[in-house]
Amino acid sequence: MPMKRLITFTLAVFLTISLFAQYDLNMPGEWNAWANPPDTACFANYLEGGFLSIDSALYHWHYQTVFYTSDTTKLKPGVYQFKFTAPDNSGNYWEYQWTVAEGIKPGTIYSFSHWTVSECECNPANDTVYLTDTAWYVMNFNYVGSDPAGYSNTSAIFMELSDTPSVITHVYYDSIVSSGTAPTVSILLNKAPCPEEKIYVRYTTDNWTTISMEPMTFSDTKPDSAYATLPTLNAGDSLYFYVFTTAYPSISSVDPSDSYTIDLITIRHANNHGKNYLIRATAATLVKNVKQLRFSFYPNPAHNRISVVLPYNAQIQILTVDGKILLKQNAPRSGKYDLDISKLQPGIYLLRIQNSKGQYTREFIKN
Repeated sequence: MPMKRLITFTLAVFLTISLFAQYDLNMPGEWNAWANPPDTACFANYLEGGFLSIDSALYHWHYQTVFYTSDTTKLKPGVYQFKFTAPDNSGNYWEYQWTVAEGIKPGTIYSFSHWTVSECECNPANDTVYLTDTAWYVMNFNYVGSDPAGYSNTSAIFMELSDTPSVITHVYYDSIVSSGTAPTVSILLNKAPCPEEKIYVRYTTDNWTTISMEPMTFSDTKPDSAYATLPTLNAGDSLYFYVFTTAYPSISSVDPSDSYTIDLITIRHANNHGKNYLIRATAATLVKNVKQLRFSFYPNPAHNRISVVLPYNAQIQILTVDGKILLKQNAPRSGKYDLDISKLQPGIYLLRIQNSKGQYTREFIKN
């Protein structure tokens, strides 16, 4: 999920997509004087530019918000009462509520009971959360349906970090490997992760019937990169995988096949836009004929146009650093291809080349 911007008074907001105008999750509480819908962006979900956003690229969707507490910001460390709420069709923002019968502390998964206030004719108890450190907090709440009839009990977690969550900007791997090869997956982050962050590769070799996870090892010389070596593949094997980050302290005890929990504790992920990445093993004599997806391009920095020189056919893509495709052009044969980038805003972008043999990505600057 990409970082979009920081709102004023240093409450950080990370966006994916907005969902429904009705039935959006809100978090009114003592931190915003119980205004509902909240007027503090990271506790409210609005139709346009929603801030408490929902991630739909996971198997189990979840709402997520990221915020910061410190002695010098509006939201200070402390113990806060709040509620998870959602409105009904008439705009009653208190109609649907979720509560837990204990105080919430970061790093623990809690089960929440669902209440329809007009049916129970009750006022469910407030929840209490302990945000006692100067830190960044990620709140994930498992999505329970876009219709009130589908609302149900669910789970949520607050995770504490000492810095902003890192973003996975690149995933490197060979899409075709020789039989008998243990493939390696490498990633690049937008920054070195904070100590609480852990990164895993989650994968399957039998189309998700059985699932495994492998922790990624960080480079000693390049702290914003990590790698993992996966099991040996034989000719004909196919391995699907994706990469995710988390700050859940007990991740090592989670069953890799427990998709509900894995999705709930996921902070950032790279899964090829929901399709997952694929590595195939074939006979060693065939792999020798596979070309690496290397290419050249110029100029860098670029202003209005960038030229890409390819020794093979491929698709050329220009993406934001968080993976959103802005431009793509088919290259049906080897040669030089010119791309018009005059409408892009100045900044850092990714230039990706991909075809049936894999993909390769480089950064460039638009000035």
